[in-house]
Parts: sequence; C-alpha cells; structure tokens
Amino acid sequence: MRLGQCLILTCIAISAISCNQEELRLAAYPRATIEQIDPLISWSSGSDIFPPSWLDAPFYQTARPIHPSEKDRARTIVRRALRKYPASLVAETIDEGRIYILGELKVYRSLQFSGTASHKAVYLVVRDKSQGYTDEFIESVFHQEYSTLLMNRHLKHLDQQAWKAVNPKGFAYMGSNSWDRVRGKDGGAKAITKTGGTKLLTTDAKRLEQGFLVRYSMSSLENDVNGYAAALFANKSSFWANVDKHPTVRKKTDLAVKFYHRVNPAFTEEYFRNLPR
Repeated sequence: MRLGQCLILTCIAISAISCNQEELRLAAYPRATIEQIDPLISWSSGSDIFPPSWLDAPFYQTARPIHPSEKDRARTIVRRALRKYPASLVAETIDEGRIYILGELKVYRSLQFSGTASHKAVYLVVRDKSQGYTDEFIESVFHQEYSTLLMNRHLKHLDQQAWKAVNPKGFAYMGSNSWDRVRGKDGGAKAITKTGGTKLLTTDAKRLEQGFLVRYSMSSLENDVNGYAAALFANKSSFWANVDKHPTVRKKTDLAVKFYHRVNPAFTEEYFRNLPR
C-alpha cells in the first residue's frame, strides 16, 4: 500500500473513531421521540388556548386555524425541531402545555406574528411556502419561541447584565421583554409597527460588529437572545464564521450557550456544533 493511501485510511479511521465518540456522548442525553412530541401538538385556535390576560386590552390576541393541507408539513417541522432537544427538557417544559400550530396569529388587534410563547406553551404559525413560510423559517421561529418559553421559566439562568454590556455604549433596546409584564407593546411589536415588518431579518457588517445578528435583534433583549437561539439550533457554518470573526457575536454566543447549559447540562458549544443542519 502506498504511503498516501495509508495516511488517508488512517485519517478516515481516526475521524470515524471521533464521530463514534461524539455520537456516544450525545447519546447520553436521549432526544425527544416522535411518540413524546406528537401528543403535545394541538390544532386548536380558540380563545381558550391563550392565557386570559392575553385576551384583554391592549393585547386582544386572536388566532385562526391552520389550513388542513399544511398539517403534515407542520408536524414534520415540529418533530425535527424538538428532536434537537434532550427528551427530559421537553417533558419538563411542555408537559403541562402544548405546541399550538396556527394559520394566523394576531396581537394588538392587527399585528400579525409568526409565533409567540407563554411560560408553558409555544404558538407557531404555519402557512404556504409562497407566503415566505419555508420549513427553515418556521423551524427558526419555533426555536426562538421555545427559547422565550425557557427564559420565562428559567430567567435566573440568563445573565442579562453581561448580555447588555456587550452592546454599544448608550444603546437601548426599542422596548420591553415578555417577562417584564408591561401592559403595552413590547420591543418586537414596536419594531414591527415602525417598519411594517420589512427588512427586520436583514443584517449587515455594522450590526454584526455590534453583536446583533439581524435588525429585529435590536428590538428587545428577548428577541436578541431568540436570534442566537435560532442560530445555534440551525448550526450553519455562516453563523460560526461570524462567531469567529466578531468578538461581540462570540460573547453573546457564549452567554446564550451558558444559559442553555444551565437549563440542561446537555447543551454545550460542542453539542450545538454537532446538531444536524
């Protein structure tokens, strides 16, 4: 056997051993199964799916059912998203609640949201891909809203002061977070109202240098963290490239990973870097 072939086979063998070790490590934290996930999914859209306080002023939260043709796709997306989490965490955080999959979600009478979350339920809008609701977008929204559910339940694990310290001097988010219990429009709603929702998911070099992944991240600390949660679970090479390039993105990534690790020890940077893309 030629030396080159020997080196190649040796590298392949080492790589295989490394992958097997990683698979064994991740196997120590069983992922949520379809049998665990499907009973959590609800297609209900009546007012009783919301906390009573969401039905009154100023929220006036309403929903409409998902189109029947989208149910199978929605179920597949939620399964794929939740199987990225340890089964114990899913059982702990959603066992008392539900994942409500909707066709429309309105807040403040007229603002259309793609998702939201309470302390025990996630609300996710699924529509036709032609309306911008691609599988990737819907899964991203799910991870963002599930991170809000986790923050609502485990806020003590999020170092808010350290997070704010990463932001530019003098910067202030546009509005409040869901956990602030402010009886008015939160930062996300203010951002949507101000821009009409356009270009909120765009980014540029200046914002990345400041530690904001997209424009919407500047609306509230909650939405800033949500964006990092979605990026971690998407595990795209472009995100990790920005982590390596921008010190502010690295700092917020470290804080986001620390939050998740405190919620469940399975979550480490290595864990996120090995999630399926």
